[in-house]
Amino acid sequence: MVVNGAYTGGSLDAQRRQAAADARNSRAELETTLRDIRLQVEQAWRAQDSGARQVAALRIALASAQLQQQAAVTGLEVGMRTQSDVLAAQAQVFDVQRQLAEAIYDLSLIHI
Repeated sequence: MVVNGAYTGGSLDAQRRQAAADARNSRAELETTLRDIRLQVEQAWRAQDSGARQVAALRIALASAQLQQQAAVTGLEVGMRTQSDVLAAQAQVFDVQRQLAEAIYDLSLIHI
């Protein structure tokens, strides 16, 4: 029996085509993975940036609410405001403090 290695029935061409297709698929998977990673990094950056800006804005809002509460107390002392006004201002301070604490907590979760 004579074995001729010159003709393999097209299996080398098939293997070459399969290898090329596998390489294309691998490149496509790599590109998809890189795109997903870029998107996740961008989303994380935006979340962190947004959270930091929200904390800064709520700190300013807290300072404003505290000034409003002080003004309400002063107004009550001179007879221009009522106890209800003072309580409403105090409730506003507590609400902003709660929002600020929540925003700080949410921001800290981003870093985990």
